[in-house]
Amino acid sequence: MKPHKNILFAFIFVFITLGCNKTNQQKIKTDSAKIVESSTISLPSIKCGMCVNTIKEAIKKTEGVETANVNLSAKIVMVGFDKSKTDLSKIEKAIADAGYDANNLPRNIQAYENLPTCCK
Repeated sequence: MKPHKNILFAFIFVFITLGCNKTNQQKIKTDSAKIVESSTISLPSIKCGMCVNTIKEAIKKTEGVETANVNLSAKIVMVGFDKSKTDLSKIEKAIADAGYDANNLPRNIQAYENLPTCCK
């Protein structure tokens, strides 16, 4: 009779373990349900490393932005963002409000005037 008890115990253990895994998988699916979009923004007025830091800070303050990778030599930023929380135009506006041109959106002149000399 002992082998039957062991088999029954093993069956119950497997059943409970699989049940717990299904719950965790559903949570993962729910958490990954957000739609992350990637886009590249042209930064024609970027000049130096200070510009890179200023732009990164401005972009990361925008709700929904997941990643921001500024490439100084290519004069671009690659952004990843949650489409349910923000869109490309809001990110471009954040960059423009920091004093830089973003795609076809011109920079905020007052913000530009407040940038360090190396950034002008």
